[in-house]
Amino acid sequence: MPSLMMVFILMMVPALSVLLISLLVSVFENNTEFEQDADKLSISA
Repeated sequence: MPSLMMVFILMMVPALSVLLISLLVSVFENNTEFEQDADKLSISA
């Protein structure tokens, strides 16, 4: 049984890391888009 738990944990770690990386990338993209929108607003103003 412990071996099965180890295999399960080893399988879950890469999935969780990929989810965390995707979340960080999405947040970073949202921040850059927000900055671009702010630049457009400042240019139009």
